[in-house]
Amino acid sequence: MTQMLNVPSQPCKPKPLNLRRTMRKRLLLALLCVATVLASCGSNDEPSGGATGTTGTTPATFPAGSTMDAIQKKGKIVIGTKFDQ
Repeated sequence: MTQMLNVPSQPCKPKPLNLRRTMRKRLLLALLCVATVLASCGSNDEPSGGATGTTGTTPATFPAGSTMDAIQKKGKIVIGTKFDQ
C-alpha cells in the first residue's frame, strides 16, 4: 500500500502586502517599546535634583516693605487665581 502525501491543491501564496506592512509596523512598535524600557532602566551617575546639602547659605535680602520681603517673612508663597476671573 502506498502512502498518499497531503499536498494542497493550490501552491502557497505570499502574504498580501497590507499584512506585511501591518506586521512590520507591529515589529517596529515592539522594538521601540523595548528600547524605551531599556533606556529608562539605565544607570545615571549624576545626582538627582534633590537636596544638595547646601545648608548655611545666607538668604537673599530685599528692601523692607516690598512684596518679596513679605513673602520671605511669611516663609511660603501662595499662588492661585481669583474665582471671578
